Amino acid sequence: MRADLEWLRSKGWDTAIQKHLRYGGKVIGLCGGYQMHGLAINDPLGLEGQAGSTPGLGVLECMTTLESEKQLRNVSGHLALPGSPAMNGYEIHLGLTSGNGLERAAVQLTDGRSDGAISTDNQIFATYCHGIFDHPEALMPCSPGPAWKRVNMSILRPAVKLI
Repeated sequence: MRADLEWLRSKGWDTAIQKHLRYGGKVIGLCGGYQMHGLAINDPLGLEGQAGSTPGLGVLECMTTLESEKQLRNVSGHLALPGSPAMNGYEIHLGLTSGNGLERAAVQLTDGRSDGAISTDNQIFATYCHGIFDHPEALMPCSPGPAWKRVNMSILRPAVKLI
């Protein structure tokens, strides 16, 4: 993940994301994208290369520490978005993320756990859960505007499965 973050910086995407947020844009970070939005990614064991820390994008007040045991599980629950759409998906990641930025969880899982974060300005939605947008209903709160609501959901279902 640290190498991916360095690549992102080398291509100028860190600046583009900051500008996008500054102008009121919204960003979704899934798994590694969630980790990258925090203050730092720490790899004390050198699991993904040389041991050390890499500054994150710093747009969520949290930090990730990579750990040797991979988290892998199927999950279901509800997204913390308008209408609380249901979700089913899975987690697969190294490390644990912690910090004050997690006070507003992005997902409430049926096993009682919370996952991810929504920034205080509602511009960033970040989670470890993969597959959360496999159900078109989960896409609706992320829609660009009223015209989106006129889209025939049966048309979207096959396209969503391919993503």
